Amino acid sequence: MKVWSLCIIVLSCFGAVFGQFQLGAETAAIAIGTDTPTCELTAKALEDIRETKAKIVDVITKLKAYATSIGLEIPTDEPEVVITPEEPTDTTETRPVVFTNCKDILDAGYVTDGVYAVTIEGYDSPVNVYCDMTTDFGGWTQVFQRRLDGSVDFNRTFDEYTVGFGNLLGEFWLGNELISTITMTTPMELRIDMSDFDDVSAFAKYNTFRLDGVNKNFRLNVGGYEGTAGNSLGYHHKSLFSTFDSDNDVSPTRNCALIHNGGWWFKNCLRSNLNGVYFPEGFNVSYAEGIEWSRFRGLRYSLKFTEMKIRPVSNEI
Repeated sequence: MKVWSLCIIVLSCFGAVFGQFQLGAETAAIAIGTDTPTCELTAKALEDIRETKAKIVDVITKLKAYATSIGLEIPTDEPEVVITPEEPTDTTETRPVVFTNCKDILDAGYVTDGVYAVTIEGYDSPVNVYCDMTTDFGGWTQVFQRRLDGSVDFNRTFDEYTVGFGNLLGEFWLGNELISTITMTTPMELRIDMSDFDDVSAFAKYNTFRLDGVNKNFRLNVGGYEGTAGNSLGYHHKSLFSTFDSDNDVSPTRNCALIHNGGWWFKNCLRSNLNGVYFPEGFNVSYAEGIEWSRFRGLRYSLKFTEMKIRPVSNEI
């Protein structure tokens, strides 16, 4: 009887809020003999729980910020939720739809940002990619780079940049081999979104973007700039991809990737590098060591957030 009474209390107090149970005050009074004092107590307990949860979330956020500020690597173990679009073929069967990029998925009516499975020419199995379905009319295929909290080390080897690393829901590099395959088979445009620690945002957009294959060290082909961030990637056009263990820049005396702590299309040496060290406070310890976009915040300021993404070139967008 006590358990049933407790159920009646909860339902009578909070049923209207959830819109599922509509027990009247008279029914509740018959079942438990009283109503108002118990409801007030239950409501107060619920509010206390909400306040405690908010305090716990605040403490966790502060601990993560402190860990990042002292250089601790915070594991990103969030599960990747992969969305596989499906459409009915008859009344008894559904079959996965084959899409080759996020723009096709968007055109099919899927409008939620997230991880989707797409087919890529030359790959035996579908590949998981993060699709941006909202920015600039959406359909941005294979977001291939993201920096947001310093949880992933981007000072990696050439082979690691070739296959990719990180977590699609956090910081990551998709992989030069995959980016090259995509951009060599379909004309692509590039968009780079960025923001500083004052939450001032800017973007750079290029109507031409392609990476040559590994035999050409993933040479960058980029052009047709527009945007608000300034053209800090144009300087790197036709540059080869370099890492600390594979020096492919044109400097006769320096290994630019070794100096600037990340893989990039260094020339002699840089006007941008979005794969440098993540500095939580924004300002670099040394010149051009961080996440740099010279025409936005200069080469002594490390950005808070960057995201690089591509989609098929279309006159309809």
